Amino acid sequence: MNSDEYLYFLDRAFDGMLAVLGELGDQRANQAPPFDGANSPWAITYHCTEVADYWIGHLIGGRESNRDRAAEFTARGTIADLTRTIAALRANLQKDLDGFDPAAPLKNTPPSDYEGPSRALTPVTTSITPAPRFPGFDDLDIRQLSRRTGVKWARAVEAGALPAWVADMDFPVAPEIRAALKDVIDRGDLGYPNWLHGTPLRAEFARRMSDRYGWQVDPTDVREQTDLIQALQLILHLATRPGDSVVIQTPNYPPFLATIETMGRKTVEFPFVDTENGWALDFDEFERTLAQSRPTVLVLVNPHNPTGRVHTRRELERIAELAERYALLVISDEIHAELIYEPHRHIPFASISEDAASRTVTVTSAGKAFNLAGLRCAVVHYGPKDLLAIRDGEPPDLYGAVSVLGVTGTLAAWQHGHAWQDTLTRVLDRNRLRVHDALTRTLPTARHHLPEATYLSWVNVSPLPVADPIDRIRRSGHVLVDGGTPFGKTDGRFIRINFATSEALLERVLSGITDALTDLDPCTLT
Repeated sequence: MNSDEYLYFLDRAFDGMLAVLGELGDQRANQAPPFDGANSPWAITYHCTEVADYWIGHLIGGRESNRDRAAEFTARGTIADLTRTIAALRANLQKDLDGFDPAAPLKNTPPSDYEGPSRALTPVTTSITPAPRFPGFDDLDIRQLSRRTGVKWARAVEAGALPAWVADMDFPVAPEIRAALKDVIDRGDLGYPNWLHGTPLRAEFARRMSDRYGWQVDPTDVREQTDLIQALQLILHLATRPGDSVVIQTPNYPPFLATIETMGRKTVEFPFVDTENGWALDFDEFERTLAQSRPTVLVLVNPHNPTGRVHTRRELERIAELAERYALLVISDEIHAELIYEPHRHIPFASISEDAASRTVTVTSAGKAFNLAGLRCAVVHYGPKDLLAIRDGEPPDLYGAVSVLGVTGTLAAWQHGHAWQDTLTRVLDRNRLRVHDALTRTLPTARHHLPEATYLSWVNVSPLPVADPIDRIRRSGHVLVDGGTPFGKTDGRFIRINFATSEALLERVLSGITDALTDLDPCTLT
């Protein structure tokens, strides 16, 4: 944890304490429970302010301290008093940690009875554990990245900018996947595959769904496609006709929205609602939309791109109830399911109920969680038996086929990529906190929520007086981010930030974005 993260978590802790005290009120906040040695909530919170002030302000910042430890545990006061104390503490700690040097000696020495375990006291061991570095993830070479031919880096290099847009990660491919692909190539095993009854992915997908989510899948209901966009196009082609309505959450993945339009179907948008507690679904409005538009298909993206929401079981149950009531075929995109942060959990939509299972086509891939989009390999689970029969009645190669390397890479990811994926999740968790903290501190009027999944931050910059934030960030900050317009009905002043990169490159991305926009934020003007 670095100094910015320390201050971020300290803010969250004190905000939580003040919220509890506010519910208690002044009288109850100053009452200790009837146990020996118990302290009042007010006193405990005050003690925490004194601890932070002493260890950071006195030992690291060098400020004078007249701390009375014994008195802290019996202290009393109003919640308003404590709120002012915490506000002043926050300002002081920000100054204390400005220019923080982990290697510098302490400016004051604590009494021996404060020291706890026998260890050398430095600014790091006193208060802050440095943010972890992850070999292989934090050792990226921008020169090598710039030589990549994929769209993310190629277009960024053309624009003279750092890429934080397309949802590819900058990290190297997992060693287990590289080894599996190399083995196939070294054997010269790139001839016609022996997949008379389907690829090994069908059984492997069923095993993975059972192991990770307790969802029991019949492998004979699984098929392969090159990617999720092709899967969506095929399902819409088989299950709908031009002019049919398709309802989809917005904002949403631009190729999905484009697919609905180019196939001559009518797009019915079901917008997320931006609340103080995050992105939410308005189910009353959703039902009104269904009743008025009478769509035949619901495209459900969970975890959601770009907001990062992970739907709760109750939300999925409500969606399932409405899908049954309005006879909707559900196409459930679950490609971000393995990019979820604690304490959130992915629940496959088809596992919600028997009815949901019978009307849901689930589409997913290892491409997102293991950064394998270029291998062009996805799986589709058909809940509706009649739709699967229609699909299997088509010419077998009409819709293309997956490649040997695509299947090999996916199998290696799902069978042997667990340790790599665990480390990836830790890296992305660190990065999402860093983005959230940086935006909170430098662009306080921009609206954003900590993503529950994905490696994408969706930020509303409409409070800032800039007509084209994407162009300004590119020109002034030399960073490419995605703009909001292709994601559905927004005012165009949303940005999507891809934070799947090294710590050093992420800092450069954040600096570019904030440098381009900070002077527009009224809360940062002096």
